[in-house]
Amino acid sequence: MRRISLLLLCILFVGVVSAQPLYSQLATTNEYCICLLYNEEAVLNQPFRLVFEFQAYRNMTVESLVLKTWLVWTCGNYYLLHSSTIIENQFLVAGSYIKKVIIFNVALPSAAKDPILVFEVFLKYSHENGSFDVKKSIGAVPVRSVSYSSLEAENSELKKEVAELSEKLNEMETLYLTLKANYTYLSESYSELSRKYEKLLEDYINVSRELEKIRVLYASLTRHLSNVSESYEELHEEHVKVLNVLEDYKAKYSNLKKEYENLVQKYDKLTKDYLRLQREYSNLLCITIALAGVSTVLLALTIYFKKKRSLPLPPPPPPPQA
Repeated sequence: MRRISLLLLCILFVGVVSAQPLYSQLATTNEYCICLLYNEEAVLNQPFRLVFEFQAYRNMTVESLVLKTWLVWTCGNYYLLHSSTIIENQFLVAGSYIKKVIIFNVALPSAAKDPILVFEVFLKYSHENGSFDVKKSIGAVPVRSVSYSSLEAENSELKKEVAELSEKLNEMETLYLTLKANYTYLSESYSELSRKYEKLLEDYINVSRELEKIRVLYASLTRHLSNVSESYEELHEEHVKVLNVLEDYKAKYSNLKKEYENLVQKYDKLTKDYLRLQREYSNLLCITIALAGVSTVLLALTIYFKKKRSLPLPPPPPPPQA
C-alpha cells in the first residue's frame, strides 16, 4: 500500500500540493508554512541541493520535523535516498523562522530506470488545541544521467556540427557532380585498360612459355657451369705452375733489365759520338763540296784559256773602196 500511495503522490503531485517549478509550498491557516526550494532536475552521481524553510504562525512545540527524499522508479520500486532532521523537540513562538540547506549525492541502483526524486515532509507538533501528525509529499524532480544545461550545450555543438556537415554536404554534392561528369571518361578508360589487360595477359602467357624455355636452358647452363668449374680448377693448378715459372722469368728479366740499362747507357754514349761525328762529317762535306766547286771553276778557266791560245788570228779588214 505504501508503494501505491507513493506512486499516486508522484503522479498526482501537482494537484496535491501548491507547487511551482523550483518551488514547493505546504501551508495551513494560522499554523505553519513549509517552503522547499530545489533545482528542476537531479543529475546522476552529482550533489543535489535543497533549501528547506519553516515558519510557525503560532506558539507550538515541534517534536520532529523531517524531510525524506525517496527514489522512485518503474514498477513501483522505491527506496529512501536521504533523510534530514530539521527540528527535534523544540518550542517555537509565533513568527519563528528556520532555514536549512540540505545537500546529498544522487546515487542510483543499477536496475533503476527513469527514476524521480520525491520529497516527503514528516511533521509532529502540538499546542493548546491538541497534537498533530502531518505527512505530505511536497515535490518531485526527475533524475537524469546528463543535466539539461549539458544537453543544451551539446545541442549547440551539434547545431554547429550540423552546419559544418551541411557545408561539407554541399561540397560533397559538388564533388559528386564532378565525379559523375568524370564517370563516362573513367568508364572509357576502364574499357581501354581492360583491352590492355587482355593484351598483357596474352603477353604474360607467352612470356611464361619463354620463361620455361629459359629454365630448361638454365639447367643446361648449370651443368655446363659445373664442367667449367672442374676445368677451372685444373687451369688454376696450371696457373699456379705458370706463376712459379713467371717468378723465375721475372728474376731473369731483372738481370736482363740491368744489362739492358747498361747497353742503353753505352748506346746513348755512342749516339752522342755518332751525332758529333755526323756534324763533323757534314762540315767536312760542305768544305769538300766547296773545294770541288772551286776546282771545277778553275778547271773550266784553264780549259778556256788553253782553247783561246790555240785559235788563229782573224783576217785584217778589207780596204775601203773609192
